Amino acid sequence: MIATTIPSVTFLERLLSPPNSTFSNNLLLIGTSEKGLTPDLSFSPAYVHNRKSAKAYFGSGRLVEAYNEAYSAGARNIYLLRINKDGETFIPSGELLNRLEIVYSLIQSLPFHIIVPLDVFLEDEINDTSLALQFASFLHNKESKSIGIIGARSQSADGLLSNSIMNNKIKATSGSEMIDISYYLSVVPQLFAFTLNNERYIANASASYAGMLSSLGSEVSSTNKPLLGVDRIETEFPKEKINDLVEIGYVIFRESQRRGIVPIQGNTMAHPSSPFSSVSCVRVLHEAVSRIQSYVDMYIGEEFGKSSEIITEAANKELLGMVKDGKIKSFSVSPKTEGLHDLHLHIEIVPIGEILSIGTDVQFEI
Repeated sequence: MIATTIPSVTFLERLLSPPNSTFSNNLLLIGTSEKGLTPDLSFSPAYVHNRKSAKAYFGSGRLVEAYNEAYSAGARNIYLLRINKDGETFIPSGELLNRLEIVYSLIQSLPFHIIVPLDVFLEDEINDTSLALQFASFLHNKESKSIGIIGARSQSADGLLSNSIMNNKIKATSGSEMIDISYYLSVVPQLFAFTLNNERYIANASASYAGMLSSLGSEVSSTNKPLLGVDRIETEFPKEKINDLVEIGYVIFRESQRRGIVPIQGNTMAHPSSPFSSVSCVRVLHEAVSRIQSYVDMYIGEEFGKSSEIITEAANKELLGMVKDGKIKSFSVSPKTEGLHDLHLHIEIVPIGEILSIGTDVQFEI
């Protein structure tokens, strides 16, 4: 297995080694902070080792809060990317759109597996451009595949259920047809109470949920897993609306007496009938692609024949490793040459799946 490395990343302490290599757990938080690595815009992701470093280099602000939320939820491979200048407490909407475009282009090929743009919410539009659609399109075209986590501004169940994006999903053109790319996004609408430096504040739970995902293996479902580092749920929905919210694709949390605060289901925005409605299925798929790409890229430019055999063998080896690790049930790899220059690997993967409900049937015999 070849290690995943991230170029163009700043490591804040020279004595610190980079985080352990990973194919599914690198978390990038994008947002605003009191200060940064430079007074001006640098758009440089920085690996941040702990809470002390986050405060020392970025001061205060939503980006630092989100770091603490993700860290408390279990994430350790956390990277921060600041999108404001020193002294800039508000980013004009048009400027925010431009900066997000720049950031997306700069990280397009970098292996961040979970990305949270803290200023992007489901309902937001700037100059008739939906920030959620912009983000989903970026994720769809990104070379190194990622899951995106965003929040929602509406705290009303009816408002969330009537959202046109959630109802119509997000489509992209692929050849002559439109395909659903909603599975690249998970939407976390609820607000939570957090504590930082002995002060309580209210924030959307997207960074906290992303931290939980980052702490889990790609094959591990987030369904019913305890969310650590939160004080309480601030946004509660009527019980009769919760199943509808989950069904349409929102990640909804509830408080369980035995397990604490947990997501009811680890959803993506995809249609519930899609296998990609499960975030763990999407993460496993992304890990498989990342593992294979990390190996086969070195063979671009080599001759056909022996190289194609080596590539196919390597793909089989990586996927067999995922079977042994309990990440997937089974797989198949079918190589196909297209013309003189293209080698296409058709890969089929059978995921592990997850238990979403347990029923009991009890009867008495006398």
